[in-house]
Amino acid sequence: MDKASKLKHSKPFKDSLWSEFEEIDNLVSKLLEEIQSELHLKRFNKTKYKSNLKVLLLNLFVTYSVSPKMYLAVSRTSGEYSNKRYNTRNIGYRVFIKIFNVITKLKYIEYHPGHYDPITASGNRSRVRANTKLIKCFKSYSISTAMITNDKDEETIILKKSKDESINPNRKDLVDYIDNPTTNKMRSNLEEINALLDRTWLDIEISDKEHTKLNKALDKKPDKNPIDFTRRKLRRIFNNSSFENGGRFYHGWWQEIPSAYRKYITISGKRVEEEDFSGIHIRMLYAFEDIEIGSEDTYLIEGFGRKYRDQVKVALNTIINAKTKKEAIYSINSELTLPKNKSAQDIFNQLELKHPKISKYFATGIGIELQYLDSQIAEKVILRLARDNIVALPVHDSFIVRMSHINDLKDEMNKAYEEVLTTEAITDKKESIRKILEQQEQERPLVKDQINYKGLREPITGNELINITKEGINNFKQYNQRENEWRVSRGFP
Repeated sequence: MDKASKLKHSKPFKDSLWSEFEEIDNLVSKLLEEIQSELHLKRFNKTKYKSNLKVLLLNLFVTYSVSPKMYLAVSRTSGEYSNKRYNTRNIGYRVFIKIFNVITKLKYIEYHPGHYDPITASGNRSRVRANTKLIKCFKSYSISTAMITNDKDEETIILKKSKDESINPNRKDLVDYIDNPTTNKMRSNLEEINALLDRTWLDIEISDKEHTKLNKALDKKPDKNPIDFTRRKLRRIFNNSSFENGGRFYHGWWQEIPSAYRKYITISGKRVEEEDFSGIHIRMLYAFEDIEIGSEDTYLIEGFGRKYRDQVKVALNTIINAKTKKEAIYSINSELTLPKNKSAQDIFNQLELKHPKISKYFATGIGIELQYLDSQIAEKVILRLARDNIVALPVHDSFIVRMSHINDLKDEMNKAYEEVLTTEAITDKKESIRKILEQQEQERPLVKDQINYKGLREPITGNELINITKEGINNFKQYNQRENEWRVSRGFP
């Protein structure tokens, strides 16, 4: 890998990372003494220097914990740290740059300057990562990701402009909106939800080998990064400068992993199940027409058979989200593998024939409005469960809960759906770890006395239990370490 590719392997700086743990404060104080000496400061605002240094160190540690070879992308432009709605008060540009320069000089970080081309209006932010000297400090002060949270005042209700409104069409600009009762209520509700997530251990129980494999796969995707377990604080993101476009919940690490891995997620060390709304957007469009379609499969169309059902599902969602027919056709051709002698135009035509009552909504860009409706449903579900101390992890229109809470989830999903759309919901259970556990149970031999104990299987023997325990200790070291770090950080035995 060349230098440019290595530097591109990075994650963005977050001014919202925070911690009140003594171990981190001790490390900050230690480095702050060196910085004060290097800058020859007899008097200085210790609080300001401490907060700037703490945020920088937390970012460097999180980046290192995600991947030791990964860089942190940091802006050295003053405008990035101005006091706006989307910036915390923990960073001040002048102090931050002084600290940055000193710890670079003291060899705590590896620094690669960024660049900007005003002609093409493009460039790269500076790249940094912890040097061996700083990594040793992290270890000697026993810093862990369990100690890191997000600033309680971080803005969680995000409003973005459309691409057409933005200066750079490749990145939607943020709107510095004025609060009203609706935004204040959404923020207050999200504070309740995030408070529960912040005090809950959320993890994924896979072997060290599988974890490495997953992170490598995520690393290869341009819009993904290896798992960052500090990403527990949810945000709602609205679009097109409107609080009625979008509004879904984002920023949870569990939303970034492939769906096949979600069954291995654990909540407070307990196994989970996932439930989603079946074909939620297509059913919403029928609800607009006062039509209930029951359990009909909306993705089976003539000429595309059951083999291509998943492709038809993606195509239909693409058509609902696209602003024009031309845009929809282009996306389908680019993203899907269709049967021989079949085109994107064919699939569009067949879906119009399959759904004539709602085809008027196709390729109108209505998808972003439907997202607002499903975000309203999601808010009701997550908030009500949170008030019963039940964690529900959102993945757009699906939710992950502990196995013991699956019935509570279904009840709240049905209730919220009917309140927003006044029709009955159709839910669908995702692939679950329960099925794997049941298959393992079925592989055990039956007891000999099937007359009195029909269907009963032999229990796990002592030796088998020892082997299972050994396997867990040897193959799940990272998971066990994260559990131990969480328990220690929360004062559990």
